[in-house]
Amino acid sequence: MLEEYPDIQQKLDQAHDDRERADILNECAWNSRYNNPNFARKLAVNARKLAESNEYRQAEGYSYRNSGVTSFLLGNSKSALEDAQSALKIFQKIDNKEGEASVHNLFGAVYLKLSKFNEALDHQHKSLNLLESAGDKKSAANVLTNIGNIYQQLSQYDTALEFHLKAVNISEELGDKRNAARTLNNISAIYFYLGHHETALKYLKKALPIFEEIDEYSGLAQTLGNIGLIFQVFKRYDESLECLVKSLQVRQKIGDKNGIAHAVQNMGNVYNDLGDHKSALEYQKKALLFFEQLRDKAGQASVHLNIAKILGAIENYEQAIDSCVESLSIAEEINDKELSFRVHEHCSSVYEKLKDFESSLFHYRRFSQIRDEVLNIEKQKAITAIEFRYDMERVEREKEIYRLKNVELASALVKIEQTNTALEEKTRSLEAAKEEIEVQQLETMKVNHELEVANEKLQYTNDQLRKVNNEKNEIMSIVAHDLKNPLTGVLLAADSMKQYLSLLTKRDILKYIDNIQGCSDSMMKLVSNLLDVRMLEDGKMHFERKLISLDDIAASIVDLYTTRANKKRINLHYSSEDARHLIIGDEERIREVIENLLSNALKYSPKQKDVWISLKSAGERVVCAVRDEGPGLTDDDKSRLFQKFVRLSAKPTGGESSSGLGLAISKKFVEEMNGRIWCESRFGDGATFGVEFPSANGVYSK
Repeated sequence: MLEEYPDIQQKLDQAHDDRERADILNECAWNSRYNNPNFARKLAVNARKLAESNEYRQAEGYSYRNSGVTSFLLGNSKSALEDAQSALKIFQKIDNKEGEASVHNLFGAVYLKLSKFNEALDHQHKSLNLLESAGDKKSAANVLTNIGNIYQQLSQYDTALEFHLKAVNISEELGDKRNAARTLNNISAIYFYLGHHETALKYLKKALPIFEEIDEYSGLAQTLGNIGLIFQVFKRYDESLECLVKSLQVRQKIGDKNGIAHAVQNMGNVYNDLGDHKSALEYQKKALLFFEQLRDKAGQASVHLNIAKILGAIENYEQAIDSCVESLSIAEEINDKELSFRVHEHCSSVYEKLKDFESSLFHYRRFSQIRDEVLNIEKQKAITAIEFRYDMERVEREKEIYRLKNVELASALVKIEQTNTALEEKTRSLEAAKEEIEVQQLETMKVNHELEVANEKLQYTNDQLRKVNNEKNEIMSIVAHDLKNPLTGVLLAADSMKQYLSLLTKRDILKYIDNIQGCSDSMMKLVSNLLDVRMLEDGKMHFERKLISLDDIAASIVDLYTTRANKKRINLHYSSEDARHLIIGDEERIREVIENLLSNALKYSPKQKDVWISLKSAGERVVCAVRDEGPGLTDDDKSRLFQKFVRLSAKPTGGESSSGLGLAISKKFVEEMNGRIWCESRFGDGATFGVEFPSANGVYSK
C-alpha cells in the first residue's frame, strides 16, 4: 500500500516498535484526510490493528477518530457515527480531553449533515468547552467555524457571521491557514445566498491562494467550483468554465467522485447558457453516468431535468418529455418535492409548445400544488428555526438559573418562570401578527437588495465611464503626437516634390515616395492598433482556428525584416530545431504577434548588434523567442509591460515611433489562442520576449 509513499515507509522502517508505528500511521492519516480520504482511511485501519494487538488504547482511539472523519468526508454518515462512538468511549476511559474534544467535533459535523441541529450544536459546544479549558485556541477556532455552519443552516446569518469572523481572526492570529481559508469559504456562502455575489467572490478570492499555498486539494476544488458558479451568475462564461475545469482536475486527482459528478454537471449548465447545446448535452450525459455509478438519485433526477431543458431549447420536445418523465420518477421516489414541482413546471412548458394544452394544464396544476407544499415546508422550517433559537435562549437562561444557589435566587427563579409563562402566552397571541411581520421583512430585504444591486451597477457604470474617458484622452494624445510626425513627413515630402519636381531625378523621386510610404505605414499601423484594441475589448474580433506551421510564419517574417535590419546594420539570426512546429490558431494574428516582437527588437537595438529569433519544442508546447542586445528593461518597465498606452524607459535607436499598444494587443491575441507571452530582461543587458502555444504535432499525427 505504501510503495508510492516512500517517506511514510521510511518512517515506519525507522520506528522502534509497533506503538510508534501506530502513531506514525495515525499522523499520516490525519494529515492526508482532505487530499486523499480513501488512502487516509486505509492508514487509520492499519494503525488500529497495530494498536489493538499492542493494547495501545490512545492510538486505538485516534484510529477510530480518523476513520470516522474519512467516512464523513466520503459521505458515509452511519459509519462515521459508529467510529466516533467507539473513539469517544476510549478517550473518556483513558481521560484524554484532546481526543474527546476532537470526537465531539466529528459528531457535530455528522449531525449537521443529517440536519439534526440540536445534537450538532450540543456536541460542538462540548468540544469548544474542552478546548478552551485546555487553552487550544487553534482547535477552538475550527469548532467556532463549525458552530457558524450550524447557524448558517438555520438561516441565522447574523449569528453565523459572528462565529465565522471570530474563527477567522483566531486562525489568522495563529497562522492556521487551512481553517482561515475554510471559514472564508463559509462566509462567502452566506453572502452568495443573500445575493451579494461580488462580496461572495471577494471572500473566495481570499481563500483560493491560501488553499493553493498549503496544497489542500479538497478546499481548492470547492473554492474553484464556487468561483465558477459566481462567474456563471455574472455571465462571464469563459472564466466560469476555466474555474470549473480546474476544479474538476483537482477532484479527479483526489478521487472525489461526487465532486467530479457535480463539476461536470455545472460545466454542462454553463455550456447551455452559452447556447452550445451539443456540448451541454454531452456534459450532462457524462454527469448522469457518474451519478448512476454513485447511486445518487438526487443527482440523477437533477441531470435528467437539465437534459430535458437542453432538448427543449433545441425543439426536441418528444425526447424532452422522456427526460422529464425520468426526472419526475426519481424525484417522486426520493420524495424531493422541490425538484418535482420544477419538473412539472418544465413539462407544462414543453406540452404547451407541443400544443397539448390538456397535458400542459395538468402539469401546471401539479406544479402549483407541490410548490405550495414546498412553500409551507419552508415556512415551517422558518418557524422551527425561530423556536430553536427560543429554545436555545431558554436553555441559556436555565443554565444561569441553576448556578444560583441561595433561597433569594431560587425565589427569583420562580419569578422568571412566571415571566416566561406570561411571555409564552403573549407569544401565542402574537403568532398571527408574526407572519405578517415576516412578509414585510422579506419585502424590505428584497427592496434593500435591489437598491444595493442598483448602487453596484451605478458604481460599475461610473468606473467604466472614467475608464473610457481616460482611454479617449490617451487616444487623443496619441493622435495629436504620434500621427503628427509621420503626417508632417508626408506633407514635407509631397511639398518638396511639388516645388522641385523639374529638378528631381528619378532616384530622388523614389526616395521621396519611400519616405511617404514609410510615414503612411506608421500611421496605418497606429490606426490598426487602435482599432484592434477596440475590437478586442468589445469582443468583436474573430479568431480563425486552423492547423498552421509556426516555422513557415517565422521564416517569412525574418525574410521580410532582413532589409530593415540591414539598414541599421543589425545581424538577424534565425534557428529552428524542427521544421514541423505545428499549432492551432489564427495565422494572421500569430504573424502580427511575432512581427511586433521582432519589430520591437530591431527598433530598440543599437546599430551593429545582433537579434536572434528561435523556435523550439518544450514538452507539449511550442516556444518562439526573440532576443536582442538592446538596453533591457528596468523593474518599473517590467511591472507595466503588456498594458495599453505604456511608454517604457527605452527609446527607439533609429527615430522610430511607438504607440504603446503593440505588446498589449499581442498579449490579448496570444491568450485568446490559449498561449502565453512573457519577457526576461536585466537592465542594460538586452531582453528576451517569448510566446508559447499548445503543440498540435500530436493532433496532426493522429
